Amino acid sequence: MNDEAEEKTGNIGHTALVFFHGIGNPRKLGTLTTFLDEFDRVGSSQDPQKLGVPRNFRHKIEEGEDGSSSAVVQFRRIKKFKKIDVQVKIVRAYEGYWGDDLTRPISMLTFILWILKIVVNSFRILRSPWRRYPLYRIRSLHLVDDMFSGRLTREKLEAIYRKFGSAKKVDRWKAGTRQDFIAYLESDEVKGTYGDFSAIAKSWFEREKNVLRSFLFTATSVLVFAFFMLLVVGFLIWSTLGVAAEAYSVPVALHIPAAVSIYALFLWLAWSPVKQRISDVYFWTSYDERSNGFSIRERRIDQAERLIQKVIKNDRCNDCVIVAHSLGSAIATEAFFRISDKIDALDISDEERECRRRQFQKIRFMFVAGSPIDNIFSLFQESYVPSRRYSRIQEQKSASFKRDHFYPSFAMVNIWSRFDPISARILSLRTPENRRNKMVFNSESVPSGIPAPLAAHSGYFQDEAIMTEIYRAVMTGRFNPQNMRAEYLEVELGRWKYISFLGLPLCIIMVIGASLFEIRLLSAGSLVALGGLLYFTLKKYASDVKEQAECRS
Repeated sequence: MNDEAEEKTGNIGHTALVFFHGIGNPRKLGTLTTFLDEFDRVGSSQDPQKLGVPRNFRHKIEEGEDGSSSAVVQFRRIKKFKKIDVQVKIVRAYEGYWGDDLTRPISMLTFILWILKIVVNSFRILRSPWRRYPLYRIRSLHLVDDMFSGRLTREKLEAIYRKFGSAKKVDRWKAGTRQDFIAYLESDEVKGTYGDFSAIAKSWFEREKNVLRSFLFTATSVLVFAFFMLLVVGFLIWSTLGVAAEAYSVPVALHIPAAVSIYALFLWLAWSPVKQRISDVYFWTSYDERSNGFSIRERRIDQAERLIQKVIKNDRCNDCVIVAHSLGSAIATEAFFRISDKIDALDISDEERECRRRQFQKIRFMFVAGSPIDNIFSLFQESYVPSRRYSRIQEQKSASFKRDHFYPSFAMVNIWSRFDPISARILSLRTPENRRNKMVFNSESVPSGIPAPLAAHSGYFQDEAIMTEIYRAVMTGRFNPQNMRAEYLEVELGRWKYISFLGLPLCIIMVIGASLFEIRLLSAGSLVALGGLLYFTLKKYASDVKEQAECRS
């Protein structure tokens, strides 16, 4: 394509691709270009007569109405018609987030206290009266989605729960316990108006309790195991240096600082690869206005919001697709819903409101990969506040698809993996009852690098099935959920599971026993065997998941 044709692209409308990268990389356009490498790889393998192929990637400068400029990557969709290459679309790709405001990562001690706070908060939710933590309670309603039918709808149970927190009901059922809620549901006032929800509510209580107990058990087990492994490593360092000290007659005064120094070096090497990533998540989940993390969080949302608004306000932008990874998905989602909320802002004219709605509806699809959105909703967005009015306001501020501002066929696609501890299915966001088309889709990915957690978290865009659907949405403006993998891949484990179920506990017992009786060689050998068996188990499990994914493709 010649230079003259390239100069004319400013007069042609374009599709905007806004990419929000994950944690830990502050270089602008650094991860966008990595994403576009995979986009180009998948696109170049497509049929040029159907989906077309991407060509002519160029760095460009786009100037806004306020005179500010931003870097974009522009490329074209080329299709073949009778052996002739024809340009059918222009795409401009933008990148957001960057993390350029984080100057001091958190310490290991701060991280441990943060994790303990999550565990304690989950325990408080489990033990608290049913009226407390209303945002968490309402979001957990997805646990009983299978029980709603006919006139017994989720929306009605939500409305009943909110009324249970109103002033009159608080005066009547002051404790706000689960038993009080059941009594309220069985009252003539509720039964006559809404129907009998008592059976659903009892299942709601039980399933939420099971989820919280499961999380507490898992989190506590991981913390205890991590603490135990640190003790074992410390024991091996101390005992190994002890043998060397005896052999070379090294005084105890030198033995102790040497052991401490080596152990400190081990902790530093273990902590360094994760502290930047953990710091970003830590500051993102800071909801206390007094903390530095809160101001960092707000700056990032504001930055994302301004970028999206700048993109959709461009008259030449025909439509927009948002793709986000990791923490970038939480930032993009928060900015997305804040832009939606501003359509209902007070004291703006009807013309301005309609203009904002029209611009917002340019956003056709949102793909989030490795997203911690549901984990953040569940673990961080709730705190114990005695004011029911404050809790109600926080619920109203939370992300929701209830407003009618979205493009009619808008779809949010969450791509997750069971091997990625950061990601999770999005169950708390849901399609409103009055929407004909489903809006939120979950699809399990098989990222490259599984079963390693960090490799899985960064390998979503190497999954060709996922990238093909993102490519289709960007290049054609169409999305078919039938082309995506299932929300959860059912996997039948092979015979190797018996070896793992017997071997892992045996190795742990041997490590503990050898450490207690100071059998150094057996302790080290058992530790190596434990690591090897754990690696074998995860590799076999990952192989079974891949096989199931290929069968479903």
